[in-house]
Amino acid sequence: MIKLIVSDMDGTLLNDDKQLPQQFDLMLDELKKRNIKFCAGSGRQFQSLRRHFEQHVNDMVFISDNGTFVYEGDSLVFANTMSDEETKLVMERLIPYEVPLMMSGTQGAHRLDYQEPKIIDEVSIYYAKQIIHKSYDEVDDKIGKVALLDFSTKLHLEHLFDDKEHISIVHSGDIWWDVMSSTINKGVALQEYMNKYNIQKDEVIVFGDYMNDYEMLEAVDYSFAMANAVDRIKAVSNFMAPTNNEEGVMTILQDVLEGTFKKKWQL
Repeated sequence: MIKLIVSDMDGTLLNDDKQLPQQFDLMLDELKKRNIKFCAGSGRQFQSLRRHFEQHVNDMVFISDNGTFVYEGDSLVFANTMSDEETKLVMERLIPYEVPLMMSGTQGAHRLDYQEPKIIDEVSIYYAKQIIHKSYDEVDDKIGKVALLDFSTKLHLEHLFDDKEHISIVHSGDIWWDVMSSTINKGVALQEYMNKYNIQKDEVIVFGDYMNDYEMLEAVDYSFAMANAVDRIKAVSNFMAPTNNEEGVMTILQDVLEGTFKKKWQL
């Protein structure tokens, strides 16, 4: 029996215009009737996720900031932040690139006072609660991840940190990189939630499209890559859903509602 459904947002549940499927509110109502929890698992900040689901927040789970924070409704139930030493190391490595940085913490997303409209527009999509500083030295918060915005798409940062430094850096979108402790990812957060409620890996469906979804897809049996996913995500997933612009998540969830899911998608 399926007990939990987890979906990435951008490139997965949302179409390319950043819109939810048209009938998604009704879908959430139907899942609730069947005691199936829905979780939005994203690199986005919680406040950014929340505004997509105003009518259903209290019935949902949110994995935000790529696994840094887990919320049940508005209640924070799990946090995995970097140590102060790790945060200092990350900032020392990233600041010289002179690109926009977002420091996601327990208080909100910390940034400098960028003036360029394209920067403000882009970060506002993913970070609803922003705290502006004159200098990164002003930030006094526990930081879960640092996101780097690369409009040039020319940066190659995969090997910026040595393995012994225990810092991971993942390409979370076409122009976004996320940097965090190697102990932080969506898969770790999902496993924490599953353990809390004794949910087994064959009772969960996960949808994703990009590399920041890798670990949570790897953690369950019913892992669906979107047809628009990058190749490594398709390789790690057991199944494929139609593209985000074809409402692929809705297509699979309809099978859940009709009771045909496990017959149609056999392992």
